[in-house]
Amino acid sequence: MTYDPAIKENLIQTENQGYAAGFTSGVKIATALGREIGFYEGFARANLHKISKSSPDEKSRRHQKIFEKVVAICDELHLEPENEQCLRSLEFLRKLMKQVLPQEEQAKNVEAMNF
Repeated sequence: MTYDPAIKENLIQTENQGYAAGFTSGVKIATALGREIGFYEGFARANLHKISKSSPDEKSRRHQKIFEKVVAICDELHLEPENEQCLRSLEFLRKLMKQVLPQEEQAKNVEAMNF
């Protein structure tokens, strides 16, 4: 089957536009995930440092364990497209951080992640 050259050119152009749009969406998603994971890791490391300097109470010890888990998960996390474990780890990180982040921090974080 032969295509009219104009139709073939249109198909190629449409394919290229689809590729570009998909690539752009992928970059936006990866950037948002990277920002979110970076925020969690930075927040956890900073608070671990604060807790280690003070005499921790029960709440601080509980938070310290959560922060240690977050840092460990972030250290082991490998962002690969086929890696479903990455998405499960991210979901687990979100649940952990909801336990320790103040409400206003959670709201700012969600707002910053929307693109």
